[in-house]
Amino acid sequence: MLNSEGPFPECSEERYGTVAPSIVQPLFSDADESYLPLVYVCRWQDGHSIDTVPGYMNPVVMTLAAATVLATAIAVRRRPT
Repeated sequence: MLNSEGPFPECSEERYGTVAPSIVQPLFSDADESYLPLVYVCRWQDGHSIDTVPGYMNPVVMTLAAATVLATAIAVRRRPT
């Protein structure tokens, strides 16, 4: 979700379905992002916030990371010497 224009386009698209701001829309405040755990929360000055990362994403990423570490450990252990 990283964008050189900042978080406004993604957050505006997520909330309003368009990037173009309207006069009646509340002002965009900021976005919180993190890679561990995966978080991307858009916040507006009216108190509204949207978490754009689905709830199932963190368990899936952690399971895949654990499986990768386990598979690598098994491959290294079984390597002929």
